[in-house]
Amino acid sequence: MKTEQGKIWDYLLAENALGRSCAINVPTIANALGVLPHGTNNDDVRAWIRSLVIDFGKQIGTSNKGVFIIVDEDDLQTAINFVKNHDDRVAAIKRNGIYSI
Repeated sequence: MKTEQGKIWDYLLAENALGRSCAINVPTIANALGVLPHGTNNDDVRAWIRSLVIDFGKQIGTSNKGVFIIVDEDDLQTAINFVKNHDDRVAAIKRNGIYSI
């Protein structure tokens, strides 16, 4: 795991991004970590988050409101529906399951 990815996970936990109702948008995460914009939409941060889900099994979901830690079945479904056209992410989200405190 890259240092930036650890910082993202720690930030989500510290900011209590538990559940989709507490989602944090990617630009806010990028600003908090001091990541300069890259691409059209904070592409570096988005790629690190994607890798956290696929490669490291983190229970992170995304929605039109931002990034959140999946804490229940409704969050899980929201995350799956948001990326339903991306089979690799859907499989990873299902496999990773729900974060328990």
